Amino acid sequence: MNRILNQIILWSLLSFLFISLIFALYCMSIGQSPRDNYNPTFKHQKMVVVVDTPTIELVRAEILRLEIKYPEIVLAQSVLETGWYKSRRCLEDHNLFGFRTKKGYLLYDTFYDSITSYKKWQVKYYRGNEDYYEFLARINYAEDTMYIPLVKQLVAQLK
Repeated sequence: MNRILNQIILWSLLSFLFISLIFALYCMSIGQSPRDNYNPTFKHQKMVVVVDTPTIELVRAEILRLEIKYPEIVLAQSVLETGWYKSRRCLEDHNLFGFRTKKGYLLYDTFYDSITSYKKWQVKYYRGNEDYYEFLARINYAEDTMYIPLVKQLVAQLK
């Protein structure tokens, strides 16, 4: 019984060595070391999962991560513009803030891109020297005259 077990172990070891030798020869024939494709930092890389359906929590977290000024107002704007993240513009176009050009509403790959776009817009246009609600009203952010009161109402509701 021991003899059979020893033979199995010996053949397994020889098979492993033979396969390793063939692999090493193959790698040498194509000019690579077996470790050329080894990524020593792989075990430290993070897996990122992108969720493509916005929620209050995800949008708030991204607004805070990007350090957007007046995050509570911006969050309320996203809720108002998208009908609580249920509008077609939100779900299909990933546009949380109703941004548009002369050609139509902007399309984004993800809702995260829409929030990044808001950050860039805010940096470009808001100078920080006036009340944010007054700023939104002054630049006619929305055509609806009830926009600012509705945003204020949502800010209070979301707290």
